[in-house]
Amino acid sequence: MLVVNIRILLTISQEYVEPFMHVDKKLENDSHEPMSLVRIQTKMRNLQYKHPLEFADDVRRIVTETYRHNSPGDPLVSAAGRLQQEFELAFAKINFQVPPSSNDKIREQH
Repeated sequence: MLVVNIRILLTISQEYVEPFMHVDKKLENDSHEPMSLVRIQTKMRNLQYKHPLEFADDVRRIVTETYRHNSPGDPLVSAAGRLQQEFELAFAKINFQVPPSSNDKIREQH
C-alpha cells in the first residue's frame, strides 16, 4: 500500500506538487498542524497510514486548507484545484477495499 501511495504522488506533475511540499506561510501559526506533502511523505515512511483512504484524506486536507485560507483569485487556489484533479484521477485507479464500518459489523451480527 505504501508503494502505491508514493506512486500516486510521482504520477502527479511536479508543477502541481511543488507549491504544497511545505506548509503555506499563512497556516504556520494555526492552532492545528497544517498538512504538507513533506509531512505526508514522512507519515508514509513511518508507516502511519493503515489504509489508502487515510492517505487520501491528508492530500484532500491540503486542498481544503488552501481553499479556506486563500482568496479565489490566488494562484495557490488554482494550483490546489489542479493538484486535486490530478490526485483524484490517480487515486481512482487504485483497487482497494473500504474497511467495514462499525455499523456494518453490527448488522452482520444480527
